[in-house]
Amino acid sequence: MTYKKEDLYFLHIRHAGGKALYRNILNHYFYPENKDLTLEEYSGKHQGWHSEIDEKTYIICVVREPIQSICSLMMNTLYENLKKEFESDENIQKGFVDIVKSKKFFHNFQCISILSEGGFDYGTRYAFNVNENLLEERMSRINLFVSQDFLRNNMDWVSDKIALDFGLDKLEIKTVNQNEFTNPKTKDLYMSLTGQQKDEVSQYLKYDYMAYDYVKRKGY
Repeated sequence: MTYKKEDLYFLHIRHAGGKALYRNILNHYFYPENKDLTLEEYSGKHQGWHSEIDEKTYIICVVREPIQSICSLMMNTLYENLKKEFESDENIQKGFVDIVKSKKFFHNFQCISILSEGGFDYGTRYAFNVNENLLEERMSRINLFVSQDFLRNNMDWVSDKIALDFGLDKLEIKTVNQNEFTNPKTKDLYMSLTGQQKDEVSQYLKYDYMAYDYVKRKGY
């Protein structure tokens, strides 16, 4: 089946690598006349599982190793607020487990974008009571579902796959081996975490790991 441009739906999950997909591929295939427009203008402003998705919709989604995603969220979007509360990056690292435990919007942060049909709201989009069957159903519905680390090292494969599915001329694109962390503070936080801290936080990311493991098992 060959899809049309209007069939595309980029289910963008924050802090999972979607900007790289947009800048290197989607922008060139689907929006060549508007290269300066921001990602959010074409991602439904992170609206999750859009109500108009149907059997004709071609869904693309990128997920990231869950603790890396949380570190990115902390050290980018929420950094200024956390810095005011904890005064230093070192204190954020020390309080990492308590921060994730106490602030429920961290819980299963990525998979809620697959489950939610509403807008993005840090304060209300709690995902602790996840419908596991619905999550599995929706993950299996996504046409192109890859991990951030796969995307980083296989940008050319992803580009060719999209070109084939939409009947487009292939881009002349080289594999973009991006850094795993675009923000040094995110890397510093992630690398400073102990194994015990990661284990303690993992209980709040059960379904994010379910999504991440799902794509990794498929080789993506």
